[in-house]
Amino acid sequence: MRFTIRELLLVTVIVGMGVGWWIERSVTSQRVAEDAKLYDACITELRSLVEELRYPQHGVHLHPSIFDVPLKVADKAQARLKKTKQ
Repeated sequence: MRFTIRELLLVTVIVGMGVGWWIERSVTSQRVAEDAKLYDACITELRSLVEELRYPQHGVHLHPSIFDVPLKVADKAQARLKKTKQ
């Protein structure tokens, strides 16, 4: 069986594109997983800071409704993160 240079180049291009796609896909999935961990840590930190401000050890007590928006944002962000993990 004899192959022409054109056929060999075509096979090389197809294999190269497949390998390139596979490498890009694996790098992207690793980056998404790392970003999700960082995002989850940020949301957890935001929630703890809001709770710390809501119930301070000493000092001025703010009206509880001021914390509704940050907590809703944190809840929506965590729900979105859980949805993307599935």
